[in-house]
Amino acid sequence: MRILYSPKLMFWSLGLLNLGCLLRVASEIGAYESYVPSLWPLLPVSAVIEMTAVTIFAGNLMLTFRQPPAHLVGVNQEGAERHGSA
Repeated sequence: MRILYSPKLMFWSLGLLNLGCLLRVASEIGAYESYVPSLWPLLPVSAVIEMTAVTIFAGNLMLTFRQPPAHLVGVNQEGAERHGSA
């Protein structure tokens, strides 16, 4: 198990994903049924928001996997203190 690199990035990715989904679903109803054709331009905006969210999520995940496992973090620090490196 690894400690999440950034809970703030996770929060932003999930918030943006929810915003993008809400905007897309709300726009699709009016645009696809031709009730409000002016909603069509919002669909690409929602896609960009959602893709940004997924990119932030993936980046946070990659940075998390680059960290050492949580059970080794304390071991490495203790070993460095014993050898006078810290």
